[in-house]
Parts: sequence; structure tokens; C-alpha cells
Amino acid sequence: MKRKNRTILGVVIIFVLLGYLAVSSFSNSLSYYITISELKDKGELGYGETVNINGSVILESIIWEPENQLLKFTLTDNGETLNVVYEGSLPNNFREATSVVVTGQYSEDGIFRSNKMLVKCPSKYVAVDVDVEAVK
Repeated sequence: MKRKNRTILGVVIIFVLLGYLAVSSFSNSLSYYITISELKDKGELGYGETVNINGSVILESIIWEPENQLLKFTLTDNGETLNVVYEGSLPNNFREATSVVVTGQYSEDGIFRSNKMLVKCPSKYVAVDVDVEAVK
């Protein structure tokens, strides 16, 4: 094989490998979330699978154990509930959260064990409905 052909082949192989790495890392970074009912509908197939779940925290259910860095709470979405155990430090704005996205695995005991949590807080700049006629 001529030197020019080997160089072209080497460059093509490098570009193919770089393209493969870019596509695989991009597809791994996509993180869709499912609802609580979708998780429960999976049944045994959902056990041990890493998923993202979105829902609202039931504030009365929060139990924080600082000595163990353990947070327990119940998540709700469209009438369905899910018990969550999160291991890690308590997010600063967790108690003001309107909803959270938890990443983890659902286990046979009905508990979702989370190792990552994204807290969504309400916007402080939400427009207030004002009755214009009453203000006049």
C-alpha cells in the first residue's frame, strides 16, 4: 500500500472513531424521565433499571437523617405515589421545591433508591392574575 493511501486510511479511521465517540457520549447524556405510573406498570421489568422520575414532593413525608446523609420522602404525580430514599447531602432549596427529578433504581420492596436529584423551584417572577376592573 502506498504511503498516501495509508495516510488517508489512517485519517478516515480516526474520524470514524471520533464520530463514534461523539455519538455514543451524546446518546448517554440524553436523560428522559418517566412517570410514576409508567414505572409501576413495568412491574418486575422495572426493578434495577436506572431511570429518571419527575414528581412533586409531599412535604409532610420528608424525613432527613443528617448523620446518615439520608433523605426519605414521598413523590406524587397524577394521583400515584412513590417512596424515595435519596443518599447524599440535602439540597439547599429542597423544602421550597415544587417538583424534583430523581435518578435511581426501583426495587422489589417498592422503594425508589436515588443517587441523584434535581430540584425544581418555583419561579419568583410568576405573573399574578390581577382583576384590572377592580383596580380602577
